[in-house]
Amino acid sequence: MTAQSFSDPWSGGARIDGYLSTDARALAVRMLNEDAARAADAERYRLAGYEREACGRWVVVYRDLFPVFG
Repeated sequence: MTAQSFSDPWSGGARIDGYLSTDARALAVRMLNEDAARAADAERYRLAGYEREACGRWVVVYRDLFPVFG
């Protein structure tokens, strides 16, 4: 993920992150990149047959919103 601006297609083209400060925007980009890497790890574990380990990585990405394995 890059730090490029992204216009909201539903609201006249305003930036969807216009309310964020530069630091907050950088933090959001960093967090999204970290979660993307964790999601890729989870999928690699799942494809290798390690569902418990995959679920552990998904729990980190989705916090309390992902159903726990077991």
